[in-house]
Amino acid sequence: MAHFAHIDENNIVTRVIVINDKFNVNEFGVEDEQCGRDYCKSLTGEENWIQTSYNSSMRKNYAGIGYIYNEELDAFIPPKPFESYTLDLGSYSWVPPKKCPGIEYIWDEESRDWIINQHLPPVEVRANPPNPQMVPIPVLIDMLDTYAPTTSSNAIE
Repeated sequence: MAHFAHIDENNIVTRVIVINDKFNVNEFGVEDEQCGRDYCKSLTGEENWIQTSYNSSMRKNYAGIGYIYNEELDAFIPPKPFESYTLDLGSYSWVPPKKCPGIEYIWDEESRDWIINQHLPPVEVRANPPNPQMVPIPVLIDMLDTYAPTTSSNAIE
């Protein structure tokens, strides 16, 4: 399957669609992005389709809605989370001015520093967490019942 991102006049991704690989090859059976672009245009009536890849084998990042296509870098760049972040041209992602000291911290743009996230739930720390292989069967069944989705009234029985 081939993935194509539609970009608007400001090079912002507005949507991503998936097409069958057979529409992304030329008459010789060779992958040809222009064929995929033409097919996307025939489906939607819109111009400006650019191929993207889940494994980032092209255009640095998989395109997401709101990403910007940078023609000079031939890359999809995610939205900038904060004004103080800079683009890392190795990973093509935004990085803060200071390294994060731990997972319990969040970036505060006003102070331009990391602060402790006051909204995290308390975490119980155990010296010896239980071995998941040793959890009794009734407890596992109870856990499954707790997290299993509820059935709807129009479910097939």
